[in-house]
Amino acid sequence: MSKALIGLAPVKSKPVIKWLAEPEPIPEKRPVETSLLDLIAGGHTVIVTELDPPKTLDLDRYFTAARRLADAGSDAITLADNSLAILRISNLAIGAMLKQQYNIMPLLHISCRDKNLIGLQSELLGIAALGIRHVLPLTGDPAKFGDQPGASSVYDVNSIQLMQIISGLNQGYNFAGKTIKYPTDFVFGCSFNPNAKTWMLKFRDWSANWPPALAT
Repeated sequence: MSKALIGLAPVKSKPVIKWLAEPEPIPEKRPVETSLLDLIAGGHTVIVTELDPPKTLDLDRYFTAARRLADAGSDAITLADNSLAILRISNLAIGAMLKQQYNIMPLLHISCRDKNLIGLQSELLGIAALGIRHVLPLTGDPAKFGDQPGASSVYDVNSIQLMQIISGLNQGYNFAGKTIKYPTDFVFGCSFNPNAKTWMLKFRDWSANWPPALAT
């Protein structure tokens, strides 16, 4: 090194080439899935049929049944999320196949039982990335009632809190308040049991804590 540096003078200045940063490409806007609410607003009688994902990888019968339901007039197929804590194929995978391969609108149930707060939000972002808009948040049946001995229930949040999370995603923020850059466009609702003895008390407590911006 010392021999190589003999006779070299220190560099006091040199020309600087200014590189202009290229603008970020504007992402192509994905086609927005028609909302069931839009169909209702247009005077259409909406028919939604539940056809839960299969328990095995024999998918031919399932998609044959789904096509027959669509041909018979079902506007969407709603898919449970391992209902009754019984193992089935991921409803997100089946829903994506219904949408992409058969042009059938999926409505996905999302259970709080099997995923923690990170997993639930990751699942929702994945659903949005696939262009699926309709989701049904559910607390979920306890794992002990299912067919998988030793499985545990997570329940970081319940269905009401999950609806708040989805509302936040629709405004462009995750549960921690960090931006997701592009807001989601979920259409969601909830299941309601009018026979529950304490539902009015629970609704009162929930509505009192509901963010005003979301309540409108």
